[in-house]
Amino acid sequence: MSIQSYIIKKILRKVVPTDEDFSLRRKKTDELAGKNSLAKNVNIKEVQLGSVMCEWAYIENAPLDKVIIYLHGGGFCIGSINTYRHFTSRLAKVTGIRVLYVEYRLAPEHPFPKALEDVITVYQSLLSQGISSGNIIFMGDSAGAGLCLSTTLALRDKGESLPTALILYSPWTDLTLTSKSLKTNEKKDPLVSINDQKNLVKAYIKEKDVKNPLVSPRFGNFNGFPPILIHTGTDEILLDDSLYLEEKVKKAGVEVTLKLWKGMFHVFSIFPDHTPEGKKSLKEVVTFIHSKWGTAY
Repeated sequence: MSIQSYIIKKILRKVVPTDEDFSLRRKKTDELAGKNSLAKNVNIKEVQLGSVMCEWAYIENAPLDKVIIYLHGGGFCIGSINTYRHFTSRLAKVTGIRVLYVEYRLAPEHPFPKALEDVITVYQSLLSQGISSGNIIFMGDSAGAGLCLSTTLALRDKGESLPTALILYSPWTDLTLTSKSLKTNEKKDPLVSINDQKNLVKAYIKEKDVKNPLVSPRFGNFNGFPPILIHTGTDEILLDDSLYLEEKVKKAGVEVTLKLWKGMFHVFSIFPDHTPEGKKSLKEVVTFIHSKWGTAY
């Protein structure tokens, strides 16, 4: 772990909002994220697909036939376009591909399966516009990464065409909260705590089955899935979520690459300007994306 990452971990532990009032935490999170600058020469455009608000981030002359759908983290309760614009703008710039941020509905106002329904709506809207599934990649962090998996499970079970690949940062795949790393890494992870996870789960699923694969993808069947790239820090409490996911995906015969970053914290990859590890993680993602499409940038 770099000295920059060590410092960032110390800072995050002090500044990341942890309010149990989700409305207040959303406001504080957006204010904190607003201190990050956007990537230069990237266009931002709001759009509504079906009933779902989204936002495009793209550079001039970006191909119109390819899309990275980005699903944000925040435990299904926190996060907005304002929270993630600093990252989606960078993702659009370094890949040269249009990035579509999905403003899916949040719990507890809109519990499961509302977020899942919104992502499916956006995906189907893109297909109806003539963009092929082979030219779409799902990408997300934490709960958003889990939602990438849940959406793909739902699409497959409906017999619909699937995206060409999934890119998952620190995926939250098991909402039963029984993994050992929840306890062994809790003091190491500056962003996530067990008590907070419990509150998020309660808000998201209400009284529904937590082992439903569309809630906890770890319990799903991954037969027929597209290739998956996972980037996870060894010091995060959701470490086991990635380890168990990799094991199950491999058993299904699916191409999967799990990159473990020593000493790194939850979703460090969405801060490429703050740590050398985050910058390298993004670079590896760019390589993965273009390898799947046979393109270069």
